[in-house]
Amino acid sequence: MSFNEQDFLDAAHWSAGQMEHVCELAFDAVSDLVCILDTEYRILRANRAMAERLGVSPEALRGQRCHCCVHGGDCPPRGCPYTDVLKGAGSQTKVVEGGLLGAWIAVTVSPILCPSGRVCGAVHVARDISEEKRREKLIQARLQLWDFVPEGSATEVLRETLDLAEALTGSKIGFLHFVEADQCSLSLQVWSTNTTRDMCKMEGQGMHYPIEDAGVWVDAVRQRRAVAHNDYASLPHRRGLPAGHAPVIRELVVPIVRRGLVVAVLGVGNKPTDYNPRDMDMVSQLADMAWNVYVKLRAEESLRHRTVELQNEVVLRRKVEGDLRTAMDRISAMSRRVRRENVILRQEIDQYAPKAELVGDSPAIKAVLDAIEQVACTDSTVLLLGETGTGKEVAAHLIHDASPRSSRRMVVLNCAALPSALVEAELFGSEKGAYTGAVARRIGRFETADGSTLFLDEVDSLSAEIQAKLLRVLESGEFERLGGNETLRVDVRVIAASNRNLADRVRVGALREDLFYRLNVFPIHLPPLRERTSDVPLLLKYFAETLCGAEAVDIEIPEEVQLNLQRYHWPGNVRELRNLVERASILARGGAPLAWDPLMEAGRSAIPSAMPVQHSADAKGTGANHGSPEQAERSRILRVLEKTGWRIRGPGGAAALLGLKPTTLESRLVKMGIKRPTRG
Repeated sequence: MSFNEQDFLDAAHWSAGQMEHVCELAFDAVSDLVCILDTEYRILRANRAMAERLGVSPEALRGQRCHCCVHGGDCPPRGCPYTDVLKGAGSQTKVVEGGLLGAWIAVTVSPILCPSGRVCGAVHVARDISEEKRREKLIQARLQLWDFVPEGSATEVLRETLDLAEALTGSKIGFLHFVEADQCSLSLQVWSTNTTRDMCKMEGQGMHYPIEDAGVWVDAVRQRRAVAHNDYASLPHRRGLPAGHAPVIRELVVPIVRRGLVVAVLGVGNKPTDYNPRDMDMVSQLADMAWNVYVKLRAEESLRHRTVELQNEVVLRRKVEGDLRTAMDRISAMSRRVRRENVILRQEIDQYAPKAELVGDSPAIKAVLDAIEQVACTDSTVLLLGETGTGKEVAAHLIHDASPRSSRRMVVLNCAALPSALVEAELFGSEKGAYTGAVARRIGRFETADGSTLFLDEVDSLSAEIQAKLLRVLESGEFERLGGNETLRVDVRVIAASNRNLADRVRVGALREDLFYRLNVFPIHLPPLRERTSDVPLLLKYFAETLCGAEAVDIEIPEEVQLNLQRYHWPGNVRELRNLVERASILARGGAPLAWDPLMEAGRSAIPSAMPVQHSADAKGTGANHGSPEQAERSRILRVLEKTGWRIRGPGGAAALLGLKPTTLESRLVKMGIKRPTRG
């Protein structure tokens, strides 16, 4: 029967009491929990559903405050939607957890306005959503259980996902496909149907087909969104279903998207009623969470397999390490034996090797020895100054031997003996490939001297760049190897020496001023031999005993010779005197008695020379003791050349016997016109 215009006119004649009765019937017929509130939160009227839920009559609720009846509190709960309504915010909806109406309720509060527009009350509608929340918690609980699924059960996650999707939506069938990386083909992984009341499950076993044959699933993959089809009969036929699959009536397909690509599709079907947006949302969330668990378990499976491989590698490596440890033990034993032998050899060398000694009893040399004694026990930098041959290296050895660092060898470097390009590598070391020919890491003198003493002779010959790096080491003890980035720290005591006036070198820019002051902490000046000629007899005796030893014949030094030697100005200092004695000892080994034959030169003291008593004439027939100084020098050179068989260089050569550099002797031979006689 239709409601026509006449019925409406008849209804208009109803009395107010009849209309109120109809409204009351409609108010009580609503299944939601409804009540009308005033501005003081008092219940003016409640429907039957609300009264039954609270277990009282509607009349008993009248006049009660809503928060006392519904929430069991003395004041409105925090965030109460009616509070916002009273402030003019309009209708408010909120989901409230707990309370007397249910575990979870969705509350909607709508304002009642007076003719003036002021809020004079509100309609409070509550709906119990505990069942929906229970489903959500069920999903969360089951997803949490997947973290504890036994090993090797990644596929079980997919099967469990289908069961849960069907249970939440009331579907009868389910399926899950993987999408290939090219987004053009699918592979069936798991499907299920309960047409025979028993759940039948199977894995896809390589069932692949193009995505175009998937029918309605194409929309979900191409559009990357959930798709529901409630009128399946009107859609194109879909191929690729396994044999025995139940006919599809309704279907919901959800894509799983990762990094912009669809990696899988999960679908359910044959729900008794149409699929709604809530079903889409629930299945989408379920599919997303399930995929995360699946990927996690697959990663764990891969990790377990890799762990087994690593364990096998560890077993093999342990065997190799055992063999290596055995070899290292053997090497360590050999190394200990070599170290013990090295200690014994060093002790023997120290026993028989001559000790460094500054010979003399003159005031000048005593002052040097006193200064050495004072500075030796400290770690201060020492600067040794003096002419060439005055014994600067000997003084450095004395300082080191008397210092706490004497247990280690002193490291020596003549800074002028190497090309400037190699000095940096020699001092600080170099890494492999730092320069052409650097085939391996090289340890420099500073690292070698760590904990000991480094003696730098002719330090003023260093380049400006090396001087800056040397200054840094002296100040902080830090440096880097050539070609390296690692900063190294060493504890090295530096003793520097030079035969030049370093103040003059600073003035001409050859030596950094700050480096000079850093080196000049404790300067010691070694006097030249001409300033301590009283030490010449002691030095003669010392060198004779040191160089000749028990194998040499007795050397008698006439007093006249000693006086002549003391009058000589000794440009080569102690080194020149030592070479003179060494020359005498070499000539004495022929068995002939020695005689000191002073050769007089015009304008200066005698230059002593040791030679056999026999006199050989020079090429012009002039005797050794006759003629001008130039002729005497020529005769002396010829005699020495004849003794050495005209060999100039090397130990025992003419240059060494004459106390000259080989190049100096060669230039004198050219100047004097002396040539080696040809054998005819």
